[in-house]
Amino acid sequence: VSTQSASQPVDAQLVAAGKQAYAEARCRNCHRIDGKGRTSGPDLTNVGKRLPDLQWHIKHLKNPQSVRPDSTMPAYNKLSEEKLRALSAYMVSLK
Repeated sequence: VSTQSASQPVDAQLVAAGKQAYAEARCRNCHRIDGKGRTSGPDLTNVGKRLPDLQWHIKHLKNPQSVRPDSTMPAYNKLSEEKLRALSAYMVSLK
């Protein structure tokens, strides 16, 4: 099963890798999905519905303040391009 982003298709394998990257990067220390995680960052349960653009998420993860100047999220620019793409695919899949 694949999901669709605003710019390109995202496959289920990439989404699964992104879900794993979400766990490895400990994103739930600040974010909540489906009631699991903390609330210091935005709830990501339906983020893919609000922000379906894969490239936006990649840019946001690399430098959050570049797309949200008031963001308190740290930059994840040390993640590999592969992990950034996977994590972004996971975000787009959350609808």
